Amino acid sequence: MNETEIQQLIDTNYRLLLLLGFATSIVMDYERLEAYHDNSHKCKWFYDSVDNVVYKNKPLPPMP
Repeated sequence: MNETEIQQLIDTNYRLLLLLGFATSIVMDYERLEAYHDNSHKCKWFYDSVDNVVYKNKPLPPMP
């Protein structure tokens, strides 16, 4: 890998983490809605997935 390819990977990683942070804020806002209660298992999966990938370096949990 050359320096340009490494920089592209870093930039892509940055953009993906920014997107993930924004998506997390949307899911947290969604919790306030009544429809959340029907889909809370999906939101829990999302939170667990973020935790596993970003903080624990583990694979995604099984899909709901």
